[in-house]
This record gives sequence, C-alpha cells and structure tokens, in this order.
Amino acid sequence: MPSISGLDISCHRPTTRSTLLSRPAEFRDRRLVTVGVKKIYTKADTEACIDRADHKHFRQWRSVRSDVSNQTFASAAFKKDEGHTFRHVEGTAELGKSTYTDRETAISVTMQLLNCAQGQKILARLDKADPAGSFIENDIANRKIEADITGDWYGYDGTKKKITRATCQIMKLGADVLWVQTSYPSGFVT
Repeated sequence: MPSISGLDISCHRPTTRSTLLSRPAEFRDRRLVTVGVKKIYTKADTEACIDRADHKHFRQWRSVRSDVSNQTFASAAFKKDEGHTFRHVEGTAELGKSTYTDRETAISVTMQLLNCAQGQKILARLDKADPAGSFIENDIANRKIEADITGDWYGYDGTKKKITRATCQIMKLGADVLWVQTSYPSGFVT
C-alpha cells in the first residue's frame, strides 16, 4: 500500500482526462469549467466591476504595502490608482471630463465595451498574461478597451450628444474578478 509519511494514499489517484470523462456529466461539467475574466457580462456583473473600483485604490488590493507611509498613501500620485468611473457621470464629474448622462448609461455602455469583440479579446489577453490574477503581469497587459457603441446612449463633452465610441480600462483581481478602473465616452455624434 503506497504511503507518504505514514499516510495511506492508495485511494488517491491522479485525475486524468479519462477519469473525468468516466464521471457523470453534471460532475464532469463543473470540473472542466475554466476560470477567468473573459465571459459575457450582464448588467449586474458590469455594475459590480464598476462598484468594486469606484473610490477605491487598486494598489490596496495588490498587496499589503509596508513600504507606503500614510503621507504617501494620501498623495496625488497614489490617488491616481483610484477607480473613477463615477467621475465620468454628469453631476459628479470634474470640469473638462467627457461624461455619461447618468449612472445607468455608464453601466450599459461599459457592458457593451466588455462584451464586444475588442473587449473579449482584451479580457482573454489579460487571462493569458496573468491567469491567477497575481498582479505580476497586470501592469504590462493591454487593459484599454475602446470600441464603437450601438444604441441611443447620451453623454456630454460640453453639450449633450449621442455617444458613438467609449473607452474603459480594466484590471484583474485574482483569477476571475474584474476591476473597471474607469469608463468614459470617447466619441460623439458631431
């Protein structure tokens, strides 16, 4: 009987593709699911990705930072990491920012960005560059999604106009958690 340090391991066989395929389908399907951020996002999923980031600092999630003093943490450079889709919604925006008319528009347009061909390509690239979401490769992976927008969504670039193009920047927290750093209209009907 095989053992490791006195433990009986005779009942533990390595799982192979053939042993997985011999199991009932409902169990087999759960075992073969891969995790990652590339998926089709619902409105609720998209809202969660935005809410996870708004007013929060990505670096706080990266690791416990013993090298950051309270003074540095409060600095403008450190605040640059703050998720800020909220700053691109009319009524909460700083002067000069392109904005969505409301939060509903921000969520719906961001959902289009995540689900479009370009968005799915970037999500897949992020999964490949950093499967575990360990943040090692996050800084070099292309995280910007920019695409044309369909539907009647409006925003402002001084005056209210129909949005034709939008941009968002994403990051990955862990294997399957998405962080939407920002989302904003980047093109309008002229």
